[in-house]
Formats: sequence, structure tokens, C-alpha cells
Amino acid sequence: MKHQAIEMLRDSLSMALMGLGVSLFPHEFFGGLFLALAAGSMIARHRRSTGKLWGILATAAVTSTMAVIFTEQFDHWGYAPQLIMAAAGLASSWLINIFVRVMDSAQERSSTIADRLIDKVLPPKNGE
Repeated sequence: MKHQAIEMLRDSLSMALMGLGVSLFPHEFFGGLFLALAAGSMIARHRRSTGKLWGILATAAVTSTMAVIFTEQFDHWGYAPQLIMAAAGLASSWLINIFVRVMDSAQERSSTIADRLIDKVLPPKNGE
């Protein structure tokens, strides 16, 4: 076991993954990343949103990495880390849609939001 840890530390890719907080071996991590990207592209193709494909794939990569980092402290809830990463890749399509809708809603109400922030932060004028 000690020999495996020393070998892992010699690999610069493993060091980069450890710097991100991922304690998986590179072949385990990239296997899960491949599954996440495949799941994200499968959902994008099924929903016929090929215009958003690159956004979905980027989100799948980020969410799968975050998911494996966050669930590591819970021992991945008893599942294989690659399965957690694939599930995050599936969810990435919905996360992009939620993000776009929230940003559209914030843009529509931006003047109201700005007025409320100004009223809370700045004191009212003497005449008001």
C-alpha cells in the first residue's frame, strides 16, 4: 500500500488531481469523467439541444468533478465514484437550464432589484 502511494505521488497528473481535491487514481477519475460526458451528451441528443452541447459537456465535466469531491467525505454514499460522476453528468443539462432561467428572470427584474438594493444601502434623501 505504501509503495502504491509513493508511485501515485510521482505522477504529475495524480498530483494535479490531488490539488483539486480528488483522491482517485487518474484512470478512475477519467473513467468517471468519460461516463459523465457521455451521459451529458446523451441527454443533450435526446432533448435535441445540440446547440447547447458544448455548454452541457463543460457543465458535465465541472459538476462531475465537484460531485466526486463533495461525496468523498461520505464515502460516495456506498456507490462507485464513477456512478456519482455519471449521475452528475446526467444532471448537468438540467443545471444549465435552471441557470439560464434564473439569469433571464434576474435580467427582467434587474431595475427592480437595483432599486431595492439602493433603497436598503443608501439613506433616503432629505426631501423624501
